Amino acid sequence: MRTARDPVVEVHPELSFTQLLGHPARFGKKTTAGLFERMEALQGVGLDPTTARDLDCAPDDALDAVVAAWSAWRAAKGTAVAFPAERVLDATGLPMQILA
Repeated sequence: MRTARDPVVEVHPELSFTQLLGHPARFGKKTTAGLFERMEALQGVGLDPTTARDLDCAPDDALDAVVAAWSAWRAAKGTAVAFPAERVLDATGLPMQILA
């Protein structure tokens, strides 16, 4: 991470979906209702979750990838929410935060 050309941030799909939805997801991500809940949330911010349909993975993993990209975009814009809110560094000076 220290030699990466571009910044590296850590994201977590469930935290990202919580930020996107404004509340924790109501349904499990592997259920039909959960998949639709997450797809509708992504569509609500102008993302087309069907673009991930060609990924060689489970549908919930594909949606996780799309919301992770959304969080990375927010991080690049400076609008991501950090968990924890206060910046904490590890022993080598790297930040220990998840951005959503």
